[in-house]
Amino acid sequence: MDLMKINGKIWIWLYVAIFTKIVDKLVIWNNKSLYNNSAPIIDLPSHNIQKNKMIWNNYDWSSGGEEWTVDVKKFREMDPMEWKKGLINDIMLKYINRNSNILEIGIGAGRWTKILQPLAKKLILVDISEKCLEICKNIFKGKNNIEYYLINGKLDMIKDNSIDYIWSYDVFVHINPTDIEKYIKDISRILKPEGYAIIHHSGKYSKLKTREKSFRSYMDAHTFEEFIKKYKMEMVEQNFSLTHLPGDIISVFTKSSSKTKCI
Repeated sequence: MDLMKINGKIWIWLYVAIFTKIVDKLVIWNNKSLYNNSAPIIDLPSHNIQKNKMIWNNYDWSSGGEEWTVDVKKFREMDPMEWKKGLINDIMLKYINRNSNILEIGIGAGRWTKILQPLAKKLILVDISEKCLEICKNIFKGKNNIEYYLINGKLDMIKDNSIDYIWSYDVFVHINPTDIEKYIKDISRILKPEGYAIIHHSGKYSKLKTREKSFRSYMDAHTFEEFIKKYKMEMVEQNFSLTHLPGDIISVFTKSSSKTKCI
């Protein structure tokens, strides 16, 4: 397929334009409440695991994912490096302590891994993309505190109660609600009591087109928190101001030692 030769954002935009506007529109039409931005639980064909895998295996990662950092200048009129520094200081380092076991879900080209690796006693990197894993293996060659795993929507290779902190940015915004819930269920199993998970996900947007153009899945703050509660965890905060795209959300949640383990 000729489109598969197209790299980077050009490929993403073509994919969204062609696949989303044909197949996804049929799904959206059958769920007309989407048009008033109520964001029910709905899975779009363009956001399933297979389609995400295809996209990120064919993406041009030569900019290291920092092209999305630059986007904050357009969306929020902020200096990109100042925004990134704020996110790291006010969210990442607020919750993640040194000498800990850290899991990063969706590593891309190591944009956030570069910050997490020096913090970790052990850093587990997982991704659905073979290409992303290979890129990071080359970047972090010689770092003996990193483990790499190719996943397919499950975290079953990780032991129960073994992870202190989980980080995922610019990943869950592209994942369907059904698959998000599966990850949340796994997180409730692998996260240590008093551990924290920091997940960036979709929310509600002032324009429906924003969701489509930014390739966002259907999710909102309330639904995400309901998933957290369902699997016996508790929300710590939901931050709307530190995301690069207005409407996105960063949810921080924990598994309290007083909570019973979800079966």
